[in-house]
Amino acid sequence: MRPSHFLAGTLLSLFALCSLSVASLAQAQVAHAAGAEQVWLWPVEGEHSIRLEYQAPVTEYGRGHRGIDIPADAGQEVHAPATGIVTYAGTISDRGVLSLRVGDYLVSFEPVTAVVTEGDVVVRGAVLGTVGTGSHCDECVHVGVRRNGLYLSPLKLLGSLPRAKLEVWSDEHWASLASE
Repeated sequence: MRPSHFLAGTLLSLFALCSLSVASLAQAQVAHAAGAEQVWLWPVEGEHSIRLEYQAPVTEYGRGHRGIDIPADAGQEVHAPATGIVTYAGTISDRGVLSLRVGDYLVSFEPVTAVVTEGDVVVRGAVLGTVGTGSHCDECVHVGVRRNGLYLSPLKLLGSLPRAKLEVWSDEHWASLASE
């Protein structure tokens, strides 16, 4: 074997090994970061509210709502709730869909016009795209979460909605309402 061939083969092997190490390192960092971020960011800015809540299906293919619908305007930015790897960014049934692998979780957003591509590593808070149109609800973004193939409520990871304040009304206040 000529020395130039040996050197070229060695360099090629080192390049492949370095590429593999960088990819493995990136995946390890994503998995570690996903575990460290206990409460995820809400994917759209604004008031934390839900238009349609999670409704677990009784059977695997039964009726239900496998996510939550968060009010959002078309064109509004959608942010990564946690550090992860983009596993899909494209169109399904005429609407933009984006999926993000965050540790053991697969998070899907729709309708979204993605600015990231499959394989991108995104950090918590990074812009994934913008809210599109053509979903099952107007002016919202649907967020679904699966872990080990099973759907769960995104609220378990996004933190809670603001607590409702219940006021105790005096007898005078009740009387004033009755007289109106």
